[in-house]
Amino acid sequence: MVFSSLTFIYLFLPLVSLAVIVAGLVGRVGQHGLNSTPTSATTSAPTTTSASTTPAGSRQIRAKNAVLLVASLFFYAWGEPVYILLMLLSIVVNYFAGLAIGHFRSPNNPSNPGNPTSPASPNNPAPARAVYIASLIFNLGLLGVFKYTGFFVEQLRRLWPGFWPDFAGISLPIGISFYTFQILSYIIDLYRGELPVERSLVGLGTYIAFFPQHIAGPIVRFTDIMRQLQERDENWQMRATGARRFIFGLAKKVLIANRCGAVWASLEQLPPQELPVAAAWLGGLAFGLQIYFDFSGYSDMALGLARLFGFELVENFDHPYIARSVTEFWRRWHLTLSGWFRRYVYLPLGGNRRGLARQLANILVVWLLTGFWHGASWNFVVWGLWFALLLVIEKLGLLKLLERLPRPVGHLWTLLAVLLSWMVFAHLDVGTGLAWAGRLFGLGPAAPTQATVSYVRYAWRSAWPLLATAALAATHLPRRLALRLGLAVRPAAMSDLPGEPRRDRRASDGMVPDQTADLPATPAAAALSLAATLALLLLSTAALVNDAFNPFLYFRF
Repeated sequence: MVFSSLTFIYLFLPLVSLAVIVAGLVGRVGQHGLNSTPTSATTSAPTTTSASTTPAGSRQIRAKNAVLLVASLFFYAWGEPVYILLMLLSIVVNYFAGLAIGHFRSPNNPSNPGNPTSPASPNNPAPARAVYIASLIFNLGLLGVFKYTGFFVEQLRRLWPGFWPDFAGISLPIGISFYTFQILSYIIDLYRGELPVERSLVGLGTYIAFFPQHIAGPIVRFTDIMRQLQERDENWQMRATGARRFIFGLAKKVLIANRCGAVWASLEQLPPQELPVAAAWLGGLAFGLQIYFDFSGYSDMALGLARLFGFELVENFDHPYIARSVTEFWRRWHLTLSGWFRRYVYLPLGGNRRGLARQLANILVVWLLTGFWHGASWNFVVWGLWFALLLVIEKLGLLKLLERLPRPVGHLWTLLAVLLSWMVFAHLDVGTGLAWAGRLFGLGPAAPTQATVSYVRYAWRSAWPLLATAALAATHLPRRLALRLGLAVRPAAMSDLPGEPRRDRRASDGMVPDQTADLPATPAAAALSLAATLALLLLSTAALVNDAFNPFLYFRF
């Protein structure tokens, strides 16, 4: 089941919403004598590493969390009935691993005198380290087995053709890369002493399995959601902005991404030796816009769904195609993934604190892993190394040069660099991807047939209004116009965003202002917004009824 399906929109979502409301009412009836006000432990510095004293939340919130957990497991089992056991195993194992780490790090534990506040503390006991390492091995091991076994078997077969002749591959559990990274962030932050232990199995399970974000992100850190698992304000204004955000994301996916995807699908099978330059550009632009509106549309839907249930998640996109450098592009695209690798890989390797050579080496490692995270194929490795090369070039001086040059130069550099990367990303065969990238500039032999040339001309005439509209929608100009006309108000300040206060709050942690969740500024604007939102919902529904083309790009994640 995916968000952009009629089953989800008109059956699953209404039933889950009703069940959550009923659970809240039942929990409120049984609330007598319970104090749901958080204690001071929940507002203390998140560096506490002793056993958590945070409350499990009111009975009402616990009931809602239980319903959301069951609904999330059902949502996952709808498409992956066997792998629901894998998710349950991950939840249970990491729940008890968290309890064990918290127990061994507690200053009340006889084996750990003192109060360890960081992994480097001499008081950090060996049992906590052992559980921590075992948990990392378990989680990364599951990801490795299910996502990368086939890749490594294929490479070994090239060296040893008879290797494992009966192996036919392992089906990839949907979303395993996303929820594994969320689990790792919880275990690592807990071991570092940056958050208290989550003692509620339902609470941790809801965080890991929460259906709005576990198949396509954003990658949410537990510290950004732990308070909301204990107390949250599910008012009607929040639900209204959530519904509007979901519908906007649905429209981006169905009305723009799918249309651009259809253009790309009509061209991607053309062999490079028959590929006109015009076809390469049309395909590249179509795929670049498809993947942006598909991914950002799913993120919008995820944030909107979370709001419907009272959760504030962090942003995942911030108009990446207006960036003036590749460095800036990755501060705007898939922010939570960039933030994850920065926090848990780049900084532990030393970041930029150990000299330029070490910094460049760290960038290489991070982007090699980032590419491999996207898929078990060489084209993703090449894609990651391409961005590593570009970022290194910018670090060595190009970035300062771009800042002095006119803005269009930086935009052109970034768009060309990203467009080339998409050609490699889109083709599992590295040679085909590189050939497509070369055809953008007329490189490589090509002898297109007259039929191909005629089709490409027709495709350009048919597709340019769609591509132009999508390109405009990918900028901040529509939102600026809405602000200028008084149709919307500015987003919340950085300090009002969800999550614990921390020094490294920045775009690369996904901490950017919500782009669309604010209510319109005036009653007239509210009426106009409501009409536009309903129109988008009707158009999206009609498209889903009439069109069979509704690709899901995240099956490999």
